[in-house]
Amino acid sequence: MPFVLNKQTMQNEAGFPPIFQNWQTAPVQSGDEISFDVATAPGEPASRWSLELPAKPEEAEAALAQAETQLRATQALLDEAPDRLDAFVSRLQSGTDAHFSLESFAVEGMPGQPAEADLLPWIEYFEPGQISFDGQGITQGQAKEALDQLRQMIDGLVGQILYLAQVETRQGGALLARSLVNWKGDLDTSWGEAISPEQHDLHQRSLALALASRIAMLRVIMTTTQGAAKIAALIAAPGGALLALPAAWKYVSRILSEIEKYKTSSA
Repeated sequence: MPFVLNKQTMQNEAGFPPIFQNWQTAPVQSGDEISFDVATAPGEPASRWSLELPAKPEEAEAALAQAETQLRATQALLDEAPDRLDAFVSRLQSGTDAHFSLESFAVEGMPGQPAEADLLPWIEYFEPGQISFDGQGITQGQAKEALDQLRQMIDGLVGQILYLAQVETRQGGALLARSLVNWKGDLDTSWGEAISPEQHDLHQRSLALALASRIAMLRVIMTTTQGAAKIAALIAAPGGALLALPAAWKYVSRILSEIEKYKTSSA
């Protein structure tokens, strides 16, 4: 069974929004409080999304709304990442600055050192002497760690694509519904007994959130690979795009770590 993103993996990369932690790989279940009659073999592996909601209706609504807000913020950050990287590369290519400090890339409203500042030591690592900057350089160990994290993310995405998507919604520990989405997008859903219209809506929103988060994970990979190509413009060494992958990965992760500030400023 290939590696699939789960809570432990996400803790290794602090930039990832909490909604990505809901995914894991698990066998398709046919019991557990409700029957689940679908055209699939019991025990077949699936990419499983499990959303746990509080028992109180108002708290469940608030928790789900928060997750939806996290997803919208994630999508917005992924939207802005390419333009931010373009501006960063253009600034370095212009040669107007001879010396860079972490503070010189401060972006108003962003917490701490922004993603652009964190890219500076990577450029120096790939192309020593090209720029001068204040701060600690990148070690080979850090570069390998970033590349390993990227590989894990890609392996996880492959698992998401190859396997069925099983989406569960629970409220106060009780299983409300379980949906199975196949590779063609066909959907089978089994519901618990005495589900209220409000609980029906909770699962529908959870399902939409789960599927949208898978698309967001795909966008993370696409943004990373496209970003590596842009960073490669600053690297003279052959195979610059491949060399730049770990730097682009860390850049995208760093941008996603700005999610809390983005949510605050957009409220």
